[in-house]
Amino acid sequence: MSEEFYEKMREQVKHEDKVVRDRMVWMGAFQGALFGSLVFAWQNKDSNWLVVVFSVLGAFIAANIFLSIVASTLALQNILKEWDRRKPKDYSGPDIISYAPGSPGSRRLWAMLLAPWCMIPLSFIAAWACVFWINYTTWGRG
Repeated sequence: MSEEFYEKMREQVKHEDKVVRDRMVWMGAFQGALFGSLVFAWQNKDSNWLVVVFSVLGAFIAANIFLSIVASTLALQNILKEWDRRKPKDYSGPDIISYAPGSPGSRRLWAMLLAPWCMIPLSFIAAWACVFWINYTTWGRG
């Protein structure tokens, strides 16, 4: 039972890890394209509206990715709780995840939410807010 249960739980962890990784790659591709386009848009003084579109789109994509990563983090938290609850008492093998904050039975969700895969999308949202603000405060000047 313990080997089969371990493999089942480990597959669920791998799935959530892949979901997060895929979304981070998508976000990186979108953000790179948008920031690259922003460089060209800012060279033209008449493209303030385009900078607004890029800012809103960039922030929306980052927020969407952030929410989906939080959902995966919550799913991983549930998997870890289930593992801690149902793991055989005599099990001495590896844990289903290499490192999870907190001791078994008291996994800390806040520590998982402060991980880079959750903080990077928030950083992009802040960056796009700054771009929007700079564009707004300089609209119509020079």
